Amino acid sequence: MTHEQTELKLMIENDADWYMSRTVPALVNLTRKFEKGLFNPVRARVLLCRQVREYRQHINAKRTPTQSLKDYKGSYVNVFSTRDADAVGAALADEWHEELKAGNRMES
Repeated sequence: MTHEQTELKLMIENDADWYMSRTVPALVNLTRKFEKGLFNPVRARVLLCRQVREYRQHINAKRTPTQSLKDYKGSYVNVFSTRDADAVGAALADEWHEELKAGNRMES
């Protein structure tokens, strides 16, 4: 993983509001599907990639309202590309699949 991808992954894991409202429900859902035998790694990647892309938009929306996109050169949208977001989503899905195979479950 590149530096930007690692930073984005750590931001997602350390944002408590986002983690509890978005990440935990997704992981609980994936756990239920795994236990039923319906877990599909490709669909898990798609789900988590979408969430990382949403987070990328979420952190960009935290800019102050007075800053226009032209004036704001430090925009996270420019720092974290869509490719980075997809790589982080895939990494999160792969890590969670390994945890499930190891017997570690997330309960609701």
